[in-house]
Amino acid sequence: FGLGRWGASPRQLPRLMSDLARLKRVKVEGLSTHIDYVPGKNAVEAEEKLGAFKRLAAGYKKKNPGLLVHAANSAVFMDFPHRQFDMVCVGNLLYGINPSKSRPAPLKSPWRFQARVLSVREVRKGASIGYASEYLAPRKMRIATLPVGYADGLTMEPAERLIGFGSGHQYWGMRQGVKLPFVGRCGMSHVLIDATDAPDLAVGDAVALPVRRTAAARLPRVYLELLPGLFFHRSSARLQRPAGP
Repeated sequence: FGLGRWGASPRQLPRLMSDLARLKRVKVEGLSTHIDYVPGKNAVEAEEKLGAFKRLAAGYKKKNPGLLVHAANSAVFMDFPHRQFDMVCVGNLLYGINPSKSRPAPLKSPWRFQARVLSVREVRKGASIGYASEYLAPRKMRIATLPVGYADGLTMEPAERLIGFGSGHQYWGMRQGVKLPFVGRCGMSHVLIDATDAPDLAVGDAVALPVRRTAAARLPRVYLELLPGLFFHRSSARLQRPAGP
């Protein structure tokens, strides 16, 4: 049913459950699977697998009514509400990410990723910026360097591989409502942004970046405004260099 990473196959499960039943100090409390469902790709197949899993689990649940059965990650939770069983195991939804293409949900992002500017410098028109000279400055520009890269989950680099003036402009940071486009390739630990339209941007200023919310677990998360009037601040990890939310 699942992704083939670990666990028992349907054929192996009877033997496994039988072996576990003979262990006096072991109690099986749950039965789960992680369906290989991708919204918009294999809904029919996923429905068939969820139905088969339900039938398989029913026999064990009959013998052990307290057995907890679950197979719903965020995508299954949204698109197959009739397949939530006893429990759900959502991840992306907790980060404000709705994977469903058919069921909208008014989710809000619980955090935002920010990095502080390390340097700001001017470059002349026509100057090459970043790896492989893929970006050529179309004008005199202010370029800011941020201490964050694909090692932190910022795995975004220009899709186009032709040298040109537009390379890198598919992604951007945000500062006080102003878009600051990436320029050149995103590096492992640094990224360059076009700060020409933000003349007040200075070293030390924070810029918000479009990092996937589940990326880079070592980065500290700061959660605010859990309830009206209640504020909570927690850092879950220390940074090895000055980047983070």
